[in-house]
Amino acid sequence: MYKLSKYNYSTYNEDGDLLLYNSMSGVKSLLKVKEEFRDVVKQVLDGNEKISSLPEGLKDRLFNAGILVPEYEDEECKLRSLYLNCVANPSLSLTILPTEQCNFRCKYCYEEFSDRNMKPEVQDAVVDWVARNITRYQNLHVSWFGGEPLLELDIILHLSERLKHICRQHRKSYTASMTTNGYLLNMECFRKLMSENVLYYQITLDGLEDVHNAQRPLKGGGGSFREIIKNLEAIRDQVQSNLFRISLRTNFSYNLINRISEYKKFFGERFGGDQRFRFFIRPAMDWGGPRIDAFRDSLLEEELMVEIYRAVIHAEPKLHYIYDEFLVPGGGICYAGKQNHYTIAPNGDVFKCTANFSNPSKARVGCLLKD
Repeated sequence: MYKLSKYNYSTYNEDGDLLLYNSMSGVKSLLKVKEEFRDVVKQVLDGNEKISSLPEGLKDRLFNAGILVPEYEDEECKLRSLYLNCVANPSLSLTILPTEQCNFRCKYCYEEFSDRNMKPEVQDAVVDWVARNITRYQNLHVSWFGGEPLLELDIILHLSERLKHICRQHRKSYTASMTTNGYLLNMECFRKLMSENVLYYQITLDGLEDVHNAQRPLKGGGGSFREIIKNLEAIRDQVQSNLFRISLRTNFSYNLINRISEYKKFFGERFGGDQRFRFFIRPAMDWGGPRIDAFRDSLLEEELMVEIYRAVIHAEPKLHYIYDEFLVPGGGICYAGKQNHYTIAPNGDVFKCTANFSNPSKARVGCLLKD
């Protein structure tokens, strides 16, 4: 016996097909119901028809997708379990800032770019803390962040080797990712990072060259776009491995809103056929900091993003997107809300969030000392 899940959503596409989604099941629940069964399924979803009126094969499909669940299932209990599995995940996740300095001066960036980098005694404290605590966790994931982390590549390589050694000793898996502007990510650098298990990257390219260079200029002025594209094309052409993923983020502003076709053509021709490169777009937003006031007129109203998403996704050529990663249970939970996640600043201060260093007395949750 079946009942309808509490977490069903439905809508229609342009062709009149009924589209179904269940937020408990995530991506696997996405279904398109053709005209033949559209009306009866909608009637069942609206409570105007009994589930028994559905053909058996269709009932099986809806059950496998999570649209229908067993009559006895306690979905609220299941939801609590899924939530706790995300928030109290037994993995240890560290976001480490080897430096707060950056070689860019992005117009919407909230960071203050202090001259701090991670001194050897703080590096030792990070390693000592992980060594003392790793047995409490299933594995370790490190996210390298900044400032621009590649300004301190030596620190990244040094810490990576030591943390990997700890994980080997305790038979724990080790993975790593990086948020970088991509300007220093040449082939030599990329190969070194791959050897240290840094396999996932987020790089921001704000559309086409003129828009990107205006929104994300170098610290001393001048453009950054061509160097980043050169690095990405070299990685595309010279690295045979399929183990890495590079997510290319675009922060949309009014400067790009009328150039979506150009944007898709440029990136589609270069990376559209390579599934190692994934795309996603976000609105450029007010994340605080001293620079945003001068950029405020370029910020989009969030309501416009619905139309922009639709235009970007439907425009040719096709790109590979990361949105399915958000359509899984817990996919939208922020890293800062997870129990076993910590952000470590260059001076050893420990935070939950990378965007909240300006008021350490409120945001700091601890600090790493020499011992």
